[in-house]
This record gives sequence, structure tokens and C-alpha cells, in this order.
Amino acid sequence: MEKVLLILNGSAGKGKMRSAAYEIIEKICLKECIVTVLPISPDKGLDMKAFDDAEWEKYDRIICAGGDGTLNHTINAIMKKNISSSVSLGYIPSGSTNDFAKSIGLSEDVKRAAEVAVSGEPFYYDIGRFNDNYFNYVAAFGAFSAVSYSTSQDFKNALGHAAYVLEGINRLPENIRFNIPMKIKTDVFEEEGNYVFGAIHNATSIGGFSLNTNGSVELNDGLFEMILIKAPQNLIELSQITQGLLSGNFDSPLISFHQIKSATITSDTFVAWSLDGEYGGKAKNVEFNVIPSAIQINV
Repeated sequence: MEKVLLILNGSAGKGKMRSAAYEIIEKICLKECIVTVLPISPDKGLDMKAFDDAEWEKYDRIICAGGDGTLNHTINAIMKKNISSSVSLGYIPSGSTNDFAKSIGLSEDVKRAAEVAVSGEPFYYDIGRFNDNYFNYVAAFGAFSAVSYSTSQDFKNALGHAAYVLEGINRLPENIRFNIPMKIKTDVFEEEGNYVFGAIHNATSIGGFSLNTNGSVELNDGLFEMILIKAPQNLIELSQITQGLLSGNFDSPLISFHQIKSATITSDTFVAWSLDGEYGGKAKNVEFNVIPSAIQINV
């Protein structure tokens, strides 16, 4: 019988995993699997770090039921324990925005997602390495990048995606003033300047908004997309940036968009980063590279 490790975050989204837990476990067991459950409840001290010593390598399949942040921790555990080639992954999305699920075409219906997690078709997708950590779909710095991890879980549970929008509006004054000088060297270009925002992503949706520029995003092409926005000097430049982002037309000297395999990003001061919507720490130097087809997930 197949051994399954179920990582269950009952706090994600609106807490719907708590009521759906039995149904998920039953569905897995009906596939003749033996299930071990790791409950994630940070307010009670049960987070991913509490299970670092778990024998993940003895499982045939790992199923993550939670939001993008829970999935990020799961992916990091899989990569750091060197079991990505021997274990398959299932994902039951239950977060507030579920950006990764949208990008990969997974249903947000718990019953459907649970069925796919145990009996879907395998799909290999690329992930990113960020210094010593890994991310599924986005590493970002600058304006609004802190919104996802600084918005309280209760607020997100109550309002869903609207919570991110309201938090973003609340932070607008400080974000407009954000300005960080950086040097950026990738496998296809080099530049330096003062930036208000930057992201390396492998997703068609970030923060609930579509970002599939000209249909260029493929999750298993060995490339990540990089968007950089230079700090506006006046209201006219700010308007140009806003119009470009809303229209998806990045034909602006203030916005650059590239497909890359690797990057080195340096700054004179520590810069806070967000990884898959979670706080990724502060760094002066970032080494990024794509790890092609690193994870096998059921779709």
C-alpha cells in the first residue's frame, strides 16, 4: 500500500480544511493508502519547523492541504531532504488567493482537489532557488511585496483577497516612497538603477491578478519571468507605471520584463524579500537560478 504524508493547515484561507479533514483522509484511504497527518497550527506551536525531523523519505506521496505559504514550506522540505525525485506531490489549495493553484490549473473545490491529489496525472514543473531556499512561483521585493505576509491571518480569513487590496491601499504612501538602488546581472542582461519593485516569477497570477504577459509564462520551460520597475521621479512617471501594469503593456523605460535562467542581485543595504507570499528574510546579495522540472505534482 502507498504511504501518504498529509500536511494539513487548518488556519489557511477561511479554515475550511478543519471541516474537510475527515473527507480528505477518507478519500485518500479509499485509494488503498496509509495516511499520516501532520497538522499545521502555528498559534499552537505546530508549524513546519516542528516537523523538521519527520521521516519524510519513507513516504511515496506528500499531499499539502493549505495555502501558498504552506506549499512553499513543503517544497523547501522536499528539496532540502533530497527526496524530489522519489516522492510525488498533491496539493489541495485552501488559501486566500491560491496563486499557484490558478497558475497550474488546480481546482479550489476541496473534493475535486483531493481527488486530483491522489489520482491525477503527474506534471513536472520548474522551481526557483533563492540563495539557500526555494520557491514555487514568486520572489519579490519592494512596494507591496510585504502585503501578503504582513496581513493578519484573521483579516485574510474574514475578507479573502479583499484583505490584500485594503492592506495595499493602507500602505500606499510608504510604497510610493520606496526606492532601492540595485545592480542586477542575469544570463541575458545587466542593469542597475533605483527600483520601487521587482519580482522573479513562474506564475500566471500574483496576488490574485493575471500576469501572463503575452502568454509567455510556461511552468516547465526552464525559464522564470523577471519584472523590474524603476522608482518614479514624478506623478507622470507614476501614472505611466500604473497604466502599464493595468494594461499588461510593459513598453516603458520604467518597466522591464525578461525571461531568465539565473540572476545575481546586489545592493548596499539589506532588502526584504517575499517568497511565495511568505517573509523570505533580508539580503544584500541574492543568487537565483531555475531548477528545471524539479517537482512532480498531480494535476
